Amino acid sequence: MQKQVDQQVDAAPAWLTWPVRAIAVVVVLPFRLLWEAMKVVGRFLDRYLLAPLAWLWRHLVVIPVAWLGRMVVTLLRILIGVPAAWLWREVLLPVFRAFWRWVLRPVFAGIAAAVSFVIEWVVAPVARFLYRWVLAPVGRALVWFLTAGWEGTAWLGRQVYRFLLRPLGIAVAWVWRHTFGALFRGIAWVWGATVSPAARWVRDEILRPAADAARSVLVAVGLRR
Repeated sequence: MQKQVDQQVDAAPAWLTWPVRAIAVVVVLPFRLLWEAMKVVGRFLDRYLLAPLAWLWRHLVVIPVAWLGRMVVTLLRILIGVPAAWLWREVLLPVFRAFWRWVLRPVFAGIAAAVSFVIEWVVAPVARFLYRWVLAPVGRALVWFLTAGWEGTAWLGRQVYRFLLRPLGIAVAWVWRHTFGALFRGIAWVWGATVSPAARWVRDEILRPAADAARSVLVAVGLRR
């Protein structure tokens, strides 16, 4: 790319080439020199400052701290872990096992035996007695009472219907048929024999001809078609 630019610059006229070269030297060359100087300084710092500092950090800080941490862990394991493990294995665990074997397990076994004894010899007999002599008789009496009450109620209902409601209904029907029923039938007969024929005569002989005459007058005067 640079060669193509140089060739294009060489192919340009001389009066244009020299100003371009001067501008390039004045503008580009300082930045190029600054970049090269920064690279040289970076390599120098990396080689003679950063690398030694990293080596010193690793060998004076990281490695000693790691070794010290391993030593502390080993020391704690030797001073605390081993005695604690021995204390748990040789003292606490046998004590706990003996306490469970000779204290807790007998106590739990005694409690279980006492509860079983109370259930078997106190609770169960009392429950059987209550069921046999209280709950079962009360239940049977309640069932008998409900059954007898239902049957008695049904029998009483049948007797009331048979000897009271049914005769009363028959009597009311007979009275209605021979009093109000006869009266309403007489009124209907009189109405059909007098009012209905008169109403039909008035409709056919008076109202309908009057309506036809009025319609003819309205059509004659042009008020209705």
